[in-house]
Amino acid sequence: MPFSEIGTVLGESADATKMLASRARRKVQAAQQPAGAGRRQREAAKTSWPRPATAGSSNCCGFSTPK
Repeated sequence: MPFSEIGTVLGESADATKMLASRARRKVQAAQQPAGAGRRQREAAKTSWPRPATAGSSNCCGFSTPK
């Protein structure tokens, strides 16, 4: 179906309808990716974020250095 026909139904120009379709495609594609990206971010945070110091540690900030 041509964008001009869709635009008529939506009350938009063909160019505006193309832009809406482009934005919708990007949103759908972005919604399909976060699971993997989020998992990678969590793993990176686990390996690089300082761990809490154990009781009796002499660390002034309360964090131990990564091992």
